[in-house]
Amino acid sequence: MSSLDRSQEDGENDLLLTEILRQPGTLRRSGDAILGQLESLRRIAGLEVAASGRPVILTGMGSSLDACRAAASLLAEAGVDAHEIEAAELLHFRLPLVRPGTVVVLVSQSGRSAEVVALASIIRARRAGRPFL
Repeated sequence: MSSLDRSQEDGENDLLLTEILRQPGTLRRSGDAILGQLESLRRIAGLEVAASGRPVILTGMGSSLDACRAAASLLAEAGVDAHEIEAAELLHFRLPLVRPGTVVVLVSQSGRSAEVVALASIIRARRAGRPFL
């Protein structure tokens, strides 16, 4: 019996423990989702972004950032100037990296992460159009 099963069976209300125990499965599902989109990532790398030489910043918080790591690695392997940066770090310390032409991919499981929402707002205000994919 797994720790998660014991936690739920014993009636424990430790939400933090439950969240921690679910993380490996969440990461596996994130990895599977990225692998399922591998062809799309290759097309982005091969056609649009790589040809333009535009940098790509993938950002999120927590497990959303973990999902960005694999995508950034795949894009970099294809020759794209791709970086994953934690959303809070990008927002508070590295925002000057987001220049016109930079492709910013904001990832949030809930769509309500404070840092991701703030980044979307700032990027949208800086330039016309959609700030992220």
